[in-house]
Formats: sequence, C-alpha cells, structure tokens
Amino acid sequence: MISLGCPKNLVDAEIMLGQLRQESDVAITNDLDEADVVIVNTCGFIDAAKQESIDTILEIAERKNKGVERLIVTGCMVQKYRSDLQQSIPEIDAFVGLDHLEAITQAVSGDVDAAPAKRKMSVRLYEDLPRVLTHGSGHAYLKVSEGCSNPCTFCAIPQMRGKFRSRSIESLVREAQSLQKQGVKELCLVAQDTTRYGADLGLSNGLTQLVQALLDETDFPWIRFLYAYPGSLDWTLFELMGRERRFVSYCDIPLQHV
Repeated sequence: MISLGCPKNLVDAEIMLGQLRQESDVAITNDLDEADVVIVNTCGFIDAAKQESIDTILEIAERKNKGVERLIVTGCMVQKYRSDLQQSIPEIDAFVGLDHLEAITQAVSGDVDAAPAKRKMSVRLYEDLPRVLTHGSGHAYLKVSEGCSNPCTFCAIPQMRGKFRSRSIESLVREAQSLQKQGVKELCLVAQDTTRYGADLGLSNGLTQLVQALLDETDFPWIRFLYAYPGSLDWTLFELMGRERRFVSYCDIPLQHV
C-alpha cells in the first residue's frame, strides 16, 4: 500500500488494510520488491498532488510482470478521474472508489471493480471498521467527519469527498477506545474542516463536546485536533484546553485557511 496525501487519506488506507487482514490471508509488506499486488491510494487536492499520484502509478505500472502482478488504484483521484486514468494507464487492474473501501479485498483478488464510471461526489461515512495502524502506536488519526462544504477555489476536495458530514460522538468514542487498546498514546482529530464538527448534526460547540467525551471515556495522555478553520473556531475549545492538561494546547490552522 502506497498512501499519498493527507492523514484523512491515510485513515482510508488503514481501513482498507484492516479489511484485507480481516477478510483474507494476504501478507501485507512494506517492501515494494516483495509485493505482487500494489495499491496506490491517490490524492487529488491540488495539481502537484495529482501529479505525484500519477507519477507513482506510472512507477508501479513499469513493474507490471516484473514482480508486480496487480495494480489497484484508490483514493480521491479515482472518484473524479477514473475514466481518464483507465484510458491513459491501461496497466491499472482495478479501481476502488471512496464509497467502496470494503471492496478492496475483492479488488486485490481480481473479482471486482468498485469505482464510479463517471465523476461522483462521495456520500459515505465509515464507522466501526477495523484498521491497521501504519505509523506505529505513538499516535493515530481519528477522522471525525468527511467532506467539505467550503467553496475554496484552489481545492478540489469537495468535488471528490462530497459535502461536509459528521460522524456521531458515540462512534468516534468507540473507535478511540479501540485505538487505545492497540497502545496508541496520542489521538489526533482530523477532518477536512475539523472545527466545524457537529454543525450538521445540530450540535452546539460540537468539537468541544466531542473532545470532552473523549477525555471522559478514554485515557489518552494527549488529544489534539488538526485542520482548524478560523471562521468555525470555538472559544470553548480554548477554555477546555486551559482546564484539561490532556487536551494539548495546540491549534493547527493551515496557511491557506487563514
């Protein structure tokens, strides 16, 4: 598995690896020279990210029949550019779209192609699925919502990931508890628009409510959030930081959001 782009995309990659481990007896390797099936989890955020994804796919395509027997392409670019990729790079054996991550096992075995034939925004939310942590247990990402409803002209994410939609607090607490059992020390909350969490669910101070629930129901030494938007930052978050030492006094605002 080669996962490109942001931590949100990495979570999708870990879900797919979790499906593979649960549903098959495939051996997962970090050594490209040992792999006979390679999954490229693409990013389509900006032009540079798209080019990196295409270059990576082409690099693996050159290995076809030289150790690599199947090339699977997943991620954001599949959602928007599947037809273009299919026509331009015939070495790709299967596509898996953002709404069909559970189909990865069948794609690896050659029994399914699970991606939209035409451009389509994602609508799924993934909850209670197993994950394989790819970066050890020092920290792990918890994706609190999916999609984005901000009309930033430089970013193509809403066209692929769809409209903003939050997961329930209950499902996030369950996943956080599962990560804690795997030995994770630091929990990083991520989304395309993390500080807007819960607005679509009718929650007031949604992210603050979520962090408080995680503090109450888990024992992580450190909890932090990434990808804040200035327009949706809630002062109650900073008040909670002041009261709770386990809620890291840290605010990440990507430069393009300022």
